[in-house]
Amino acid sequence: MLFIKESLVTLINLIHELRDNRVAPSNEDRYIDKKEASRIASVSLSTIDAWRRSRKIMPYYFDTAVRFRYDEFMTFLESRRIDRSENLDK
Repeated sequence: MLFIKESLVTLINLIHELRDNRVAPSNEDRYIDKKEASRIASVSLSTIDAWRRSRKIMPYYFDTAVRFRYDEFMTFLESRRIDRSENLDK
């Protein structure tokens, strides 16, 4: 029984070490689906579809899956951002 406990502790430590040392993917290589895009932008899925149809955001197709590049999507959102301080001056 002691051997199993020691083996589990060793395995858990190895898992923690691997988790802590892993390299996070860069955002430029990250793809998001429509659901995540709608969550990030706080809009409905139909709004994401409308943006895609109007080619405001460019889709990438992986078989039948529709994805968007994270960095391109964030650039699009930034371009649509309205600075509230500009509105207060008017």
